[in-house]
Amino acid sequence: ELPEEENEAMIFSEPKVVQLDKLFDQAAAYTREHYARKQKYPSISDFQSTFGVGYPRAKKIVAQLIREGVMED
Repeated sequence: ELPEEENEAMIFSEPKVVQLDKLFDQAAAYTREHYARKQKYPSISDFQSTFGVGYPRAKKIVAQLIREGVMED
């Protein structure tokens, strides 16, 4: 039996579920197509202009694409 403190810590340390952006699937497809055409990954600016989003959202999408293995840093 674990001490009470450790047992409580395990209860509250559930894995954090990260929700992907609504544009993630489209952005992933765009990234693969862009890379196939130009042999380089799209920039944050490319995502901004292609999807009509601001810098913060485009940056989050890129971070998600990197985390999910669609593109490299």
